[in-house]
Amino acid sequence: MAHFEPAIQEAQRNYALQVIFEVPKDELSLDEFAFELLRTLGTLIESNLQPYVKELYCLLVLAHGENVDEAATAAKDFGDICERLEKILNDTSILTPAAWGVRVNQWRNIAQHHSYSIQGDAIAARYGKSQPQKQIVLTRSELLDLARELVCRVGALRTSRSLVHLNHAGDLQAYLPDTDPSDYGEATALIAAFATQGFRLLDLQSGNGQSLAVLEDAAPSEGYERPVHYSQFIATIADRFPGTSVEIQYFATGHHLWTFAASAEDLERVMKISDPLKELAAIVSFRRVSPEHSREK
Repeated sequence: MAHFEPAIQEAQRNYALQVIFEVPKDELSLDEFAFELLRTLGTLIESNLQPYVKELYCLLVLAHGENVDEAATAAKDFGDICERLEKILNDTSILTPAAWGVRVNQWRNIAQHHSYSIQGDAIAARYGKSQPQKQIVLTRSELLDLARELVCRVGALRTSRSLVHLNHAGDLQAYLPDTDPSDYGEATALIAAFATQGFRLLDLQSGNGQSLAVLEDAAPSEGYERPVHYSQFIATIADRFPGTSVEIQYFATGHHLWTFAASAEDLERVMKISDPLKELAAIVSFRRVSPEHSREK
């Protein structure tokens, strides 16, 4: 895990950037849609999924009582590692989405080599070393379903690895490289996390014991549900920037409507409990900004 840690951190940064720069593709024609989505999937597999898969393979080999060379595995052909991993697991569901029966390394090859064409209302993709090559035909909606399946697999591997870190933090700490996360890396991870919940991070500052985040609600609604949901992001900021007081400003339709804040002392105490969100409301100050005093975005 120590060997793969730098690659995994880079994968997480790449994933965050992909989320940040993702744009709606509904208006694209089929050929543009296929080009854009397959390009995204190729990067998702190559940059994000691959290091997790290779690390998992090493761990499974060790779990079976055999030795493994981490550096050699990292350099090995991705398709070869995928094939070996499926044999060890005796399960193809992780790396070969059942609806299509094509393994992730082949989807990467299809994307990277642009080995597909538009046939009427469908996308015909070619893959494999056989002559003639194998072919699979997908509709626009099926390609989008494939994207969702691959994102789920990246999420499963990221989450399971995070749980291993949490469960074995004491043993792992001495071996993992000592890295100081960059502000840019922290910001991209936060932007990606907030974007999945319909909020755009407009500003992020941290220093001198203070952290400030400014977000805009991309899908505001009547009532207090969205601002209250937003207020919980104080825990997210506190987790990324421990030891600081946190203030977050809520914008909607271009206006600053709410400010939420909590002190470093209160956050340090609350963030140590098993479920900090339950106690967060007791320490967060809520201040509604009147329209005449609202600062324009």
